[in-house]
Amino acid sequence: MVVFPGYVQTNGSFYRISPNLLNLGGSISFQISVVAQATNFNPNTTYEGYIRLVSDTNPNQPITQTGAFQAAFTSSQPKFLTINATISTDNLVNGEFYTVEGYVNNSAIKFKPANSRLTVTQNPSVTPPLSTTGFFLPFSVGGFTGLIVSSSTFVNNFNNPQVYQKDIPDSLFNPIRLPIEFKINDEIRFEGDETKVVTITDIEYSTLFSTNAIIFLTDRSAINFDVDEFLVRRYVDDPTQIIIYRENVSTETQEGPLLAQPQYITNQLNENLDDYITNLTNEGLL
Repeated sequence: MVVFPGYVQTNGSFYRISPNLLNLGGSISFQISVVAQATNFNPNTTYEGYIRLVSDTNPNQPITQTGAFQAAFTSSQPKFLTINATISTDNLVNGEFYTVEGYVNNSAIKFKPANSRLTVTQNPSVTPPLSTTGFFLPFSVGGFTGLIVSSSTFVNNFNNPQVYQKDIPDSLFNPIRLPIEFKINDEIRFEGDETKVVTITDIEYSTLFSTNAIIFLTDRSAINFDVDEFLVRRYVDDPTQIIIYRENVSTETQEGPLLAQPQYITNQLNENLDDYITNLTNEGLL
């Protein structure tokens, strides 16, 4: 095998897996296009070229997924050999090297690096970090009150299903597995204060002073508190999130199900908790 130089890393001949990529989850995709040409072509001679994507951690099992990774040359015209491979981060190893290798059955076949490409993309993609300082700009005009976001990174990736928030280190929160999105009726709590919660009533795209922006209209008549510290939350109508089983500490036997009342309870649940308990009891769930 002869190593074919790639064009995605400064080192040239390989792509290296970084720990940041593994922490993001998702997958990476390789798009490989290698140009080769049979010089001094002889129609009575068989010319074959072959490329493969190979990992240094498992070199005996090259990745040759669906694609025209092998080609027979029938003329002296250049030919593209391609591979398209997607690999889940679950199958990647930190520091692993992926290399494109080429093989020919005749020395008259020459690879042409200048016309070939190795492209690597990851899903989800990485965006520049967003600072919460100055992220929201409150406004109140014409009877409407809301929040404006003009960050180009946020606007360009707004509700993109491939964009995820990075996990919060040492927060004890579960790993983030859902994409970032904002919906009508989502709530934004500021300063960790339940008296400073706004509900999104509408979402609009707009252009302000030649700048694209997202406008969140809210149920507030005024927003006069610090908007740099916030939490976005959503009520999900899923009873499995509040019905739990637990172990009886005194008898070590299972009892329940039980209802777990969160510290910050919705008005609907708070006002109708007795009705919910009665209905669940009548249905044999409690």
